[in-house]
Amino acid sequence: MVNLKKLTNYLYEKNLNIEEFWLLYNIMIQQLNISDGIYKVSNNEIELNSISQIFRIYIEKNNFVIINKDIGTRSEQILSLENRGFIEVFTREKEIKITDIKIMPLFIDDFLVNDIEKAFNEFLELYPKVVSVNGKSYPTMDKSKSELVKRFSIEILNGCDAILFQRFMLITEMYINEHSFNDSSGRQSALCKISKYLDEFDGVAAIYENENFNSSSTGRIIK
Repeated sequence: MVNLKKLTNYLYEKNLNIEEFWLLYNIMIQQLNISDGIYKVSNNEIELNSISQIFRIYIEKNNFVIINKDIGTRSEQILSLENRGFIEVFTREKEIKITDIKIMPLFIDDFLVNDIEKAFNEFLELYPKVVSVNGKSYPTMDKSKSELVKRFSIEILNGCDAILFQRFMLITEMYINEHSFNDSSGRQSALCKISKYLDEFDGVAAIYENENFNSSSTGRIIK
């Protein structure tokens, strides 16, 4: 679900309107094949207009300011985004294709994990260091770090997707808060080792992302 307040603040900081954001985001995820976790990609103008209308109703109710309310034509949009450093266009033809546009760091860096190992280290700081089985504790790091980082990049981040990383960390934090415990030495213990957690993350995520999930649910928790 889109956090409209955060999105509003982001648009304000970047001096973007919702239609400009949609255009940039749509191009970016098609070029890089990364997550559509903010909006589902669609060429349907009705859907785009509907999203824009919902967003505008929200910010009107919350007394936010709409930046650059006058949208203009698509070509004017492209020119405006290029002049403000969000994109680079490699053609001056009237018809512009996605392959003619480069999304610049001013926008794209907010959606990519530039240092995969640093992101994995953030996860390691969060995840318990041991797993306790029959009174004995074993390291949760059960594979080489390089192997786990590679799996983390492919299976969790789909390459370098910052949206998926934020999702992963949020769900992992909730999971650990609910299902970790202290072993006989008082160390925080996980229910499973890291490689198994990566294997089973989609199932864990499904539990927490289910709108009907609550503390009495009987979702499967990995052990």
